[in-house]
Amino acid sequence: MFKPTRSIFSAWLAALQSITVSPRSIPFDRFEALRVLNISLPLSALVDDAAAAAASFVRRQKAMFIFVRRIFLLGGARRPRWESGANNFHGLQTENLFMKNPLAKRMDPLIGKLKLLEESDTGPFISELKKREAPTILGFLNQHGYNIAQRQPAVLDSFMQVNYLLRDGIGIKMACSFNGRDPKANLNGSDFIPELIEDLVGESHDRYELFAMGTREPWLSEGARNLFGDRRFYAIDGFKAPEEYLEFYQKHHVPGRYPIIVLAMGMPKQERVALHLQKAMDTRALLICGGAILDFSAQRFPRAPVVFRRLGLEWAFRMLIEPRRLFKRYAIGIPVFFFYLSRNALSSARRVGGWNELKREP
Repeated sequence: MFKPTRSIFSAWLAALQSITVSPRSIPFDRFEALRVLNISLPLSALVDDAAAAAASFVRRQKAMFIFVRRIFLLGGARRPRWESGANNFHGLQTENLFMKNPLAKRMDPLIGKLKLLEESDTGPFISELKKREAPTILGFLNQHGYNIAQRQPAVLDSFMQVNYLLRDGIGIKMACSFNGRDPKANLNGSDFIPELIEDLVGESHDRYELFAMGTREPWLSEGARNLFGDRRFYAIDGFKAPEEYLEFYQKHHVPGRYPIIVLAMGMPKQERVALHLQKAMDTRALLICGGAILDFSAQRFPRAPVVFRRLGLEWAFRMLIEPRRLFKRYAIGIPVFFFYLSRNALSSARRVGGWNELKREP
């Protein structure tokens, strides 16, 4: 087979450089000055422009290839190494925050907002929650919430105002890796919230008051009974306006007691309601954005088998159980999630949030 040599290419480029193009054949908006002055432009200038555009395209494709490759090699030899020691990131003191070779050009503020914990860190974290002197919101970020936040600035703002945001799911684990953060343990609400409530309340029934806000009957009362045990609680369904939840809380709140409010309305409503309640409170309190926690507690929907949870495939099991409700969220939402993730990781422009949001203390 005939293979062109370097000299042939050199001769071809020399021939192109000797050719001129009339300004009348060049788009008006780009070469207006040339048209007015009636100056001929060497075709080599156009070739240079095309070559620069092609090189830029190749760079982007190469970056995308590396990005996709790392998706499937998160546990392999090419996985970036974590730096040890404390770091200061835009005023946010954190430990083991950065990887040495993050893929993202700049930190995604929503991923930077996450409170990432190992299983062994949950005890000290619960102790930290107990010491809080102001009403505190605890939330969870999963792939679905990340997608909503990319489309709706108000939802992003709600997530950024949550005091503590925990990682939930394998999608956010990948997002942490791409942004140079150690994802640590998966603390989904269905497992962590019952442990948290038991540790907080214990036998001190008179010091706390429990609220369940979300889903509908009969799963509301059944889920709250299973979640709170034999303790007294107040329950209201998840289809009210934010003002009605505030009225319900104020009606049943006993001054001097510590309210623990579980909001199980789904994203993004539960975050909006939590912020609305927090602004009106003047006492220590914990507001937990728990998603489907009451439905799971009531066994309305079965939990995924342990093997699915360990592999990070609980989403697949849930889609099989509820295909009509969850098909769009996962079958369509997961590719959309990777689009948002790649866009935010590879773009040098700020696509979501603001850097000053990371400075907000819990």
